[in-house]
Amino acid sequence: MNWAVRMSSDLETQIVSVERVKEYAELPTEDVAAGTEPPPEWPTRGAVEIRDLKLKYRHTTPYVLHGISASIAPGEHIGIVGRTGAGKSSLISALFLTADVQEGSLKIDGVDIRSVPLQTLRSRLTIITQTPVLFSGPLRRSLDPLGRHTDGEIYAALENVALKEYVEGLPQQLDSPVSEGGSNFSAGQRQLLTVARALLKRSRVIVLDEASSSVDALADAVLQRALRTQFGDATVLTIAHRIATIYDSSRVMVLSAGKLLEFAPPQRLLANPRSEFARMVAEAAAVGDIGAAAPGAGDAPPADGTDGVAGDSLATR
Repeated sequence: MNWAVRMSSDLETQIVSVERVKEYAELPTEDVAAGTEPPPEWPTRGAVEIRDLKLKYRHTTPYVLHGISASIAPGEHIGIVGRTGAGKSSLISALFLTADVQEGSLKIDGVDIRSVPLQTLRSRLTIITQTPVLFSGPLRRSLDPLGRHTDGEIYAALENVALKEYVEGLPQQLDSPVSEGGSNFSAGQRQLLTVARALLKRSRVIVLDEASSSVDALADAVLQRALRTQFGDATVLTIAHRIATIYDSSRVMVLSAGKLLEFAPPQRLLANPRSEFARMVAEAAAVGDIGAAAPGAGDAPPADGTDGVAGDSLATR
């Protein structure tokens, strides 16, 4: 009797794996090829137009984005900030169409992304995530998965992220093995390697999803320098983990509860003590999350008499 009870309990526990496989096998799959192919060079400028964007993850759940509208010019570096649950990652999910956009539109260089095949859309954009992803096998494969670049181009990208000397010092250099998940590299090195991969891809739209949250200050400084010098002509959207990393952004997008509160240059927002961004910076400084006072915090308000809460080309909605 004891043996029968124990075996039936083990069966009940292990059958969960069968149930999960069955559930995953029945999930609807994405049709990555459906849609109209854009020109081969698309996107050429990197202009992003968001109009009344609404998104929810399931039909039975409430909206997580509530009618966001914004115009991002080519080459702008946009910082995206907000408290937990503000909708920052949901906005990025909408950009890559990993979640269904129920209403509104999101266009890149005038092309509605929902009309573009998913495989094409995601291959033309670049994202550097909080958790770096490296592939098992030669280091070359993690940097250039499709084998489109020469060794010289790969080493040039590594030099821009201060890893060229390290890789050249490895016994097999670019053919050095990468363990599962890149465990034979430090967290900072893994993140910088993903930046080098993005440099080789040369996308016109680049997303940083809290890319510097798991690295030290030195690696963060290298990452930020590479962004400024190598991605200067690309449109960069940065979900900020450290407020200081977006001080030199063209504009800052402040989200709250799925709504766009503020969209303006950081200096203008900091000049207005009533702005949500100024309050966030003050709170970060109070808990020691940032060191010195925020640049521009003492600047005079803009000469046009506005309070800085609304963006240059977008009224607060």
